[in-house]
Amino acid sequence: MSGVLHLIPSFLATITAIYLLTPIARAVGLVDLPGGRKQHDFPTPLVGGLSIYLGSMTMAIVSPPIFEMYSNIFFIGGIVLVTGLLDDWKNLKVITRLSVYSLSGLVMIWSTDTAITSFGDILTFGDLSLGLIAIPVTLLSINCAINAVNMSDGLDGLAAGLVLVTLSALIFIGYSKGNEYEIRLLFFICVSVTAFFVLNFRFPWVTQASVFLGDSGSVFLGFIISWALITLSQGELAVISPPVSLWLFAVPLLDITNVVVKRLISGTSPTQSDRRHLHHILLRAGFGVRATVLILILLATFYAVIGILFTFYNTPDSIIFWIFIALGATTLHAVNLLEKRCSESSHI
Repeated sequence: MSGVLHLIPSFLATITAIYLLTPIARAVGLVDLPGGRKQHDFPTPLVGGLSIYLGSMTMAIVSPPIFEMYSNIFFIGGIVLVTGLLDDWKNLKVITRLSVYSLSGLVMIWSTDTAITSFGDILTFGDLSLGLIAIPVTLLSINCAINAVNMSDGLDGLAAGLVLVTLSALIFIGYSKGNEYEIRLLFFICVSVTAFFVLNFRFPWVTQASVFLGDSGSVFLGFIISWALITLSQGELAVISPPVSLWLFAVPLLDITNVVVKRLISGTSPTQSDRRHLHHILLRAGFGVRATVLILILLATFYAVIGILFTFYNTPDSIIFWIFIALGATTLHAVNLLEKRCSESSHI
């Protein structure tokens, strides 16, 4: 009950932080300017991520056992967030960002004794243990999650909406399996993200978001998602099997996979910005910003619900994994056909 009572203050703390930080952001130039490929028309403060962090941490501090248990996650997440904040402000080099994320991942592994040690029985030959490559695979996964959320932050409400789907699914599964205490932190963060979403999503009566997540917010949430999926799919605290993680984080994962593969095939850098993301393709197909965001959130929810059903029906890991590969490939094929059709139409 105490956790439930803290949900409203967490929401209000995040909203308050946004309104208090907005004038400061405008004064120091921490705003996203319109122009180019951007979908907004006036300078917008990039304080959503910092507000989510402050809102969720404030409520965790009010619950000493929770804060004591997760203080290292807040500390490491804070480093990731500050790195993103500096990138918002001064545009850090890619190698600098990736180095900080990797070092933060190492600290997380060391301080929480959390790593991807197994992929589960995805090949039907028994548990696929990673052994000596567990740490490199974990660091790669953390960087992948961070960049996947960051890449999805291209439309008002999209990144926050996709993160809410993943967090909500983990919270639902955790509570259903009796791990209420372990996912309490996710509850605080989920409520804070919801508060941000209210001010970031383009509701029918809103023409543009009043605040943006910023790189600081997207990389912080990407880090939290990676930590949560790893922690809750590995070891004694596991409430999901490893391949279920793919379903709960499906849309950002499919998007980054699709984009990186296309960039490599075309000979460009995987970190080079372009308009090949899923949301860009839907926009070119004629969907508006709000419709595009809702389509992708619904798609993410569809995948997450399947992952939840697999969990409660104790579906074998191999079936969970290979159905994801098949459905994911089908989804990307359909999206790429849509992109091709849009490209052909533009040349007519």
